This record gives sequence, C-alpha cells and structure tokens, in this order.
Amino acid sequence: YDALQKVCERAQMRMPRLHLAEDLAPNAFATGLGPSTYSVTVTVGLIALLDRDEVEAVLAHELSHIRNQDVRLFVVAAVMVGMF
Repeated sequence: YDALQKVCERAQMRMPRLHLAEDLAPNAFATGLGPSTYSVTVTVGLIALLDRDEVEAVLAHELSHIRNQDVRLFVVAAVMVGMF
C-alpha cells in the first residue's frame, strides 16, 4: 500500500484501489473503466520475488496503463471478443 501511495504521489495521480491476489505466480495488472473503478492487483508471488524498488517500478508500469487509459481499451476489447 505504501509503495503504491508513493508512486501515485510522484505521478500526481489519484490512488486506485489495491488488491492482493493469493497467487505464487509473480504478476500485476490494472483494471477499471474510470477513476472510480480503477484498481491495481498484485500477487503475493510478485511481492515475495522483488525488492521494494522493483515493486514500485511494476506499480508505476501499471499506473501508466491507467494514465494512458489502456485499461479501458482492454476491458472494451475483452467485451467485444466475448460477444463474438
């Protein structure tokens, strides 16, 4: 939580919700359709594998998806694929 808060302050972004997935695979992803629904999910495997600086880098990467609205595009694309 502190790492995400720190990265958001540096990026001057509103902090999305943070979720922790109980999965040993190292992974992180961002999702949401707008500022009120944006969230970042990080697995326990990622936190166990990386040091704090590396976790912050991963979080910054995920925040870039939110800032560039890539996550909205991903959600819309997934819905369209599901319709076909």
